[in-house]
Amino acid sequence: MRLTHLPTLLPLLLLSCCSASSTAEEPSRFTPTPEFSHYWKQGKAELTSYAVEQARYGEMRQAEAVLVFVTEDLSKKRQVKLDNPAASPQDVLPVLKLNLSEKFLTGIYPYSILTSVFTPLDPKLSTVKVSTSVQEWCGNAFTQFNQRGAGYALSQKSYFESEGDVESKLGPAVLEDGLWNQIRLHPEALPTGQQQLIPSTIYCRLQHQPLRPTPATLSLTDAPVGRFGGAAALAYTISYPAR
Repeated sequence: MRLTHLPTLLPLLLLSCCSASSTAEEPSRFTPTPEFSHYWKQGKAELTSYAVEQARYGEMRQAEAVLVFVTEDLSKKRQVKLDNPAASPQDVLPVLKLNLSEKFLTGIYPYSILTSVFTPLDPKLSTVKVSTSVQEWCGNAFTQFNQRGAGYALSQKSYFESEGDVESKLGPAVLEDGLWNQIRLHPEALPTGQQQLIPSTIYCRLQHQPLRPTPATLSLTDAPVGRFGGAAALAYTISYPAR
């Protein structure tokens, strides 16, 4: 069983919960509150850094992860950042973008990983795009998910023969990578219970695991008292079956 614990501070802003996710192709009726806009619409980014223990080659490696959250306007059709949103307002999809950068050493050579996640601000919409690139001395690899209807199109490039140049389609599922953004946007709407989850692109790349929907159990509970100083906090736990 693989457990993933995502640190979740209690939200400063509580927004309406949703019952089901829709696709970004559907019209959005989400109206941000003044408090939401004051924080996320400043034209600034939120930075958080973590000291990480990363398992690689049978040992725990000391790593540093930096999470950069910022809002921007994405193209609904092409799922890329719009250069001039005012020129095509009907194509604008406001999203929270996460750039998660992780760096660590394995003996003498370094690993550099960057995951980008694009999640609509509207809590009724699910993450539309995730991309991950991994660079190390053996070579580089790239993975990207794009929302297509209720599922996702997967594109994967790698220097490994068995993993390279893969194009496939996956059915409806929750992207684990997208949960980081949901924690920052709408933690009260995090999925719980039994879910079909597509595991982290970083985990699957480093463990050479296929990217596919996997049954998982998700729970949101109170964090141990004192874990985050005097602040009240929640612990979000993902449990996967043993592989």
